[in-house]
Amino acid sequence: MICLAFVLYTVEEHFLDEFIESIKYQSYTNFDLFVLVESNAKGLDKLKNLNKRIIEINSAENSTPVDNRNVLIQRLRKSKYDHVVFADIDDIMSPDRVENSLERLKQGYNVVFNDLIKFVDRSNLSNVPLWGGRLKNLKWPNYKFNVLGLGNTAINVGILEKLNRPINAKIFDWSFFLNLDLLVKLNISKVEGYTYYRVHSGGILNDFNEQSRLYDLNMEVMFDVNDNSEKSREIDDLKKQREKNDLYYVKDGFWFEKA
Repeated sequence: MICLAFVLYTVEEHFLDEFIESIKYQSYTNFDLFVLVESNAKGLDKLKNLNKRIIEINSAENSTPVDNRNVLIQRLRKSKYDHVVFADIDDIMSPDRVENSLERLKQGYNVVFNDLIKFVDRSNLSNVPLWGGRLKNLKWPNYKFNVLGLGNTAINVGILEKLNRPINAKIFDWSFFLNLDLLVKLNISKVEGYTYYRVHSGGILNDFNEQSRLYDLNMEVMFDVNDNSEKSREIDDLKKQREKNDLYYVKDGFWFEKA
């Protein structure tokens, strides 16, 4: 059994319409929708028009996005699904995303991911992937979690069994996969297909605060064949500064970022 899992939150109506259209035109169609519905979110009726089985979970009042993602993960953990493809409702999926993800998971990988293509408006979609061929022969370094997010991954649900406590971090996706890797060694593979990632002001891929700078540097060092000694030094300086400011800690094998 497989499901497409996501949080239904308040977005511009045409964002949701474009996401739903990308569900409708998936090449593999035999999957359920596993949806956590945030308070006051609209659009569940549109999802029901897809004529798919929907597992609907209502969020608690005044819950945060991190709270809701934790609930989604824990409900999936207790579900009867074998595989889950994660998605974000303001993104668009290529038509082969679910099919390719399921096929690779059945080959024995417990986490798969697809490339991203950044976009602002659907009328001007690019065909240039964010990572492209640079990932083909990737030797997974410590930065591997920077390519994994809840908009471009799929997992075998069994790996959630030991994740019996909430993820306490502002950057939920990164921390979720890092903690999973501490509990269950992840066997990761890249698959064909794309997530069209909608770029918003302040998003992790275009926000030039300290955390995003660290993200960008990690990606450049990971994939750039040129001399990266200067970038590596800046990464080390940023990490030392974050440690000095006590921005994160590890407890009982779990990574946490302080609020």
